[in-house]
Amino acid sequence: MGIGKRRLLRKVKHRPAVSTFRNVEKNKTDMVGEASLSIDIDIGIFNCKSMHTEESFRSSISKLASTYGYDEAPFGKCAVCGASSKSCCGTCNSVFYCGKEHQKEHWNNGHRKSCSRAVPSLPSIKEEVKPILCSGNPLGCGPFLVASKNFKPMDIVFEESPLVSGPGISGRGGYEPLCLGCTEPVSSEQKCSSCQWPLCGRQCENNLHSKYECDIFTKNLVKELKDPFQYELLRILRCLLTRERDPPMFEELMKLETASEHRILLESQSKAVETALIFINQNCKLLEYDIELIDRMCGVVELHSQVTGMYRTTMGIYSFTSKLMYACAANTRLVEVKGSNKFDSKFRIIVVKPINKGEHLTFNLMETLVPGYIRTRFLKEYYYECDCELCADPTEKGTYFSAIKCASCNQFSKEPGDKPKVIENGYLISDTVQDLSSNWKCMNCDNFADGESILRLLDQIDDEYQLFRRQLPSKSLDENLCQLTSKIRMYHDNFHPNHFFNWRLNYLYMTLLVDYVHSLKYPDTWESLRHVFDQIEEIIHPLISTLLTLKPGATLAKGKILYDAVRALWCFIQWAVIFGNAQSFDKHQDAKYFYALAAETIGILQFEITATDQKLISQIYYMKNNKTNIFERLKHHSVIAERKEIPST
Repeated sequence: MGIGKRRLLRKVKHRPAVSTFRNVEKNKTDMVGEASLSIDIDIGIFNCKSMHTEESFRSSISKLASTYGYDEAPFGKCAVCGASSKSCCGTCNSVFYCGKEHQKEHWNNGHRKSCSRAVPSLPSIKEEVKPILCSGNPLGCGPFLVASKNFKPMDIVFEESPLVSGPGISGRGGYEPLCLGCTEPVSSEQKCSSCQWPLCGRQCENNLHSKYECDIFTKNLVKELKDPFQYELLRILRCLLTRERDPPMFEELMKLETASEHRILLESQSKAVETALIFINQNCKLLEYDIELIDRMCGVVELHSQVTGMYRTTMGIYSFTSKLMYACAANTRLVEVKGSNKFDSKFRIIVVKPINKGEHLTFNLMETLVPGYIRTRFLKEYYYECDCELCADPTEKGTYFSAIKCASCNQFSKEPGDKPKVIENGYLISDTVQDLSSNWKCMNCDNFADGESILRLLDQIDDEYQLFRRQLPSKSLDENLCQLTSKIRMYHDNFHPNHFFNWRLNYLYMTLLVDYVHSLKYPDTWESLRHVFDQIEEIIHPLISTLLTLKPGATLAKGKILYDAVRALWCFIQWAVIFGNAQSFDKHQDAKYFYALAAETIGILQFEITATDQKLISQIYYMKNNKTNIFERLKHHSVIAERKEIPST
C-alpha cells in the first residue's frame, strides 16, 4: 500500500541510460573564469535588449502587478469618515479606510476585537453526487463540492479539522519511532505506560491514542512492528474504530472514494489488504471487521491521507478536502492552518482564481509545476486518467514544456565555431501524454524515439539536477552561477527553450542573480549594474507567463516568483537612488509597482505556516520599511564616500 501518496512525488528508480547529450562540460579553470562572464556579458541564452534609455524596470518586473493581477480592488467607504477608498483592513478585508490615521482610530475604537479573517460557513459550498461524464474528474461518483456563491481569488472557501489522523512516515525514510499522540519523532525508550508503543510522554496519553487503540493494544498484547507500514495499519484501525466510537465520522469516511475496482487488480494492494486483515483480526482480535470493510478503509487511507504537522510526520483524512475534484488547472489550493493545539492540524481551501456559483471546486494534487509525463505518472498512482485540455495537448498549450530537440533537424556543423542548424519545429513530442510508452515523434521530420527510453533519460537528467541542487549550499555564489550557466547552455542545446528543465534552471538562475545584486559592494558603472537587472527581467517574464499558462491563478509557485521580483525591484530602486537617477525611493517611478507586487506576494503567502514562507513575508515587510538598506550597508563599510544626508524614503 502506498504510504502517504499525497506527501511527495515518489521517485522511480530506473536502469541507467546512456546520455545522448552533447558534452559541454569544461575544466575548473574555464568555469572559474566564466563566473564573471555570466554576470557581465550576455551569455546568448537570454536575449537581453538594451533598456538603459529608460529608468523604469520595464513590464517584465515593474508591471507584473498590472499584467498578471486580477480585477481592480473594490471601492468602499471609510469606516470613520465615509470617504471613498480602495484601502481596506489587511486581515478581514471587509472594512475600508481613507488612510492610516482613521484605520488606527477605528482599530482602537473596537475593530481590534471584531477583526478576523472570515472563514465561510458550510452553506458557501454544497455536495453534489453525480456520475463522472466530463474530463479531468476523479474516479467514482462523488460527492464533489460545488460553489453556492461566487468566489474571488484569495477567498477562504472552508476550513476543517481531520476526520482521522495519525503518524505517517518519517522524512528520513525507513522506520523511525513516532509518537502515537502528537506524531513527533521520539527515542526508542519513550513508550506508552500501558501498551508500550511509542509515545513522547504522559501529556500524549489522553488524546487520540487513548481514544482509539491503547486499550486494544494493552488487552491483546499487540507488539510494535517496528516497520513504517505499522503507522498506516494504525490509521486503518482508527478509521474502523470510528464505527463504534464516532458514528458521524464513520459515515463521512464511508462516503469517500476508494477505487476498489482498480486496486484489486494490483498484487501489491491485495497483499496490503491481507496484511491489514491479519493485523486487525488476529493481532488486535477485532473479528467484527470483515475483509470488505477493511479493504474499503485501506482505500480511504491510501487515497485521502494528507501530510501535515511541523515535522511532516502526521497524516490526516479530511472530509471536504477529499471531495475536491481533481484538475490540472485547479481553482483552489490547500493550505495548512495551525489548530488550537499540536494535535489539531486544519486545512483551508483557498481560491486561486475566480469561481462562479454552481462551479465545481477543484485542486491539483501536485504543488509544483511539472510536465505532462510526470503528471501522468503521478496520477496513475491515484488511478486517475486526466484528459483535460492541457493533458490532451501534446504541446501543453503551446508551451512545449516537455519538447526535446530533434537530433536530425538540429545538427551541429562539422566546422568548428559554426552555430547549429536550427529548425523552428524540429522538436520531439509525445504522441499521447496519457500513454507513457507512446513514441515521441518530431514535429518537422519522420524521426521518432521510443517513449520509455526517453523517460529513462529524462529521469536520469532529473536525478543529476537534484544532486546539483543539494550541492549548492556548499559552494560560493560565483561557483554556482558559473556551473548553472554551463547547465543552461547544455539544456538549451538539447531541449525546447521553454522545456521544464530550462524553466527550472532559469528560475534558479534568476534567484541567484537577485542574490548577486543584493551582495554587490559597489558596481563600476550604472550600465554594468543595469545589465544584470536586464537579465533578471528577461528571465522573469517567461517564467511567470509559462506558469500562468499551465497553472493559472494565485498559486504558491506564483507567490515565490513574485517574491524574487519584489527583491529585485527593491534593490533596483535603491541603486537608482544611489546613482542619482531618482531623488528618493518613493519618488522613483517604479515605487508604486514595488508596493503593488509586495501586497500581492503577501496576499498569496499569508496563508502558509511553514517557517520558510513566513520568513519570506517578514523579509517583504522589512523591505517595505527599510528603503535605504543598501546605502547604509555601503556607508558602514566605507565603500562610498560619506554623505551628509541619507536619501529619504
